[in-house]
Amino acid sequence: MEKKDGRVKVCVDYRGLNKASPKDNFPLPHINVLVDNTARHNQFSFMDGFSGYNQIRMAKEDKIKTTFITMWGTFCYKEIEVYVDDMIAKCKEGKDHLVNLRRLFELLKKYKLRLNPAKCTFDAKSRKLLGFVVSE
Repeated sequence: MEKKDGRVKVCVDYRGLNKASPKDNFPLPHINVLVDNTARHNQFSFMDGFSGYNQIRMAKEDKIKTTFITMWGTFCYKEIEVYVDDMIAKCKEGKDHLVNLRRLFELLKKYKLRLNPAKCTFDAKSRKLLGFVVSE
């Protein structure tokens, strides 16, 4: 699939692999729960994962499971084909905002995840999160 900037984005159907994989005991919360959790907060920072895909290394023995064939050859992933994209730091009182940001940055650093500075907005009163506008 061609991206807006002309680069190619690979799309692979892993439904069969997903069916055969162990189920996650800690599923992600629904979008409406995440958006509702911003209620009664008055300060927000919105962050976007830089190249959100392919930031988490895959176990060597699992790489073969991701093999796919293209017109350019046969490939497999070295990183987990999931992404870390929209992130938010929020607070009810301004003094807590820097503490929350620091905590988030420490987690990003610990897991070696990067942000896209061009898509980050700090100290905002409103912005879109997961397709919904959140505001104070």
